[in-house]
Amino acid sequence: MTDAAGESGSSFDPEEIIAAFNALGIRYVEIGAVAALMQMLSLTCRHGDFDLAFSPSGTDGYDDLVRSATAVVVGATEMRVASLDDVIRSKEAAGRPKDIAALPALDRRARDLRAMSDDPEGDSWDLPRAGE
Repeated sequence: MTDAAGESGSSFDPEEIIAAFNALGIRYVEIGAVAALMQMLSLTCRHGDFDLAFSPSGTDGYDDLVRSATAVVVGATEMRVASLDDVIRSKEAAGRPKDIAALPALDRRARDLRAMSDDPEGDSWDLPRAGE
């Protein structure tokens, strides 16, 4: 498991994820040992639907994504957010209908960020950084 600061732990502990889901009011269904083999969870919370990808399509996983991720603080927790370009790359590779449908808005956001920032890659989400 990887903690909020991005440090790798010694093992995957599904009880930690289940406790976090319960605390956040996320609805889920665990189906026996299948949970240990899955690559992604599609979840729903009070703010809407979201996917939790353990190895996102089109990437080499955490080590690939953390290089251009941004550290942000949500509540009292620091977490890493994948760059917008990496999210776009993953959605293009996944090719699911909901990913394809999201691409035009994500592409527009990336273009807008490039036009209004000093970030030539345009892959910043324009989120408050940790420590700001």
